[in-house]
Amino acid sequence: MHTVHGTIRLSVEGRILTIEGQGPWNLESIDLSVDSIGDDLRALYGAPWGALVLVEGDSILVPDAEARLIEVVRDDRVKGRLATALVLGECSVPGLVTQHLQEVYTAAGDVFQAFSNADDARRWLNAQIKAAGQTHLQ
Repeated sequence: MHTVHGTIRLSVEGRILTIEGQGPWNLESIDLSVDSIGDDLRALYGAPWGALVLVEGDSILVPDAEARLIEVVRDDRVKGRLATALVLGECSVPGLVTQHLQEVYTAAGDVFQAFSNADDARRWLNAQIKAAGQTHLQ
């Protein structure tokens, strides 16, 4: 039996999936969070949407969790996901965590941007979603 490391809370508001967490994360924590969101996340599918990632601490993924998250994001992109905005809270190695998460999300094909606050991150995501929606309608 494996223990879940790290915490992840997911919620949906408008066309944005908010992921709040504190790492480091292992495979079990990624799988548990994916299983928990279900219907709320499925409501976003089929039209452009984005992810707002709010993390605290030295939030990195162990290698098997990293590989699983890349799979999840690639699958989400087929369903309309187009961008990830990161807001990093209290952290002792912010450059390392930002670079690590950027590599994970871009490896999955997501457009990635880091922000210093959630309001700026939401504005950027909504602009990405709006621009993609206009392209989507043409």
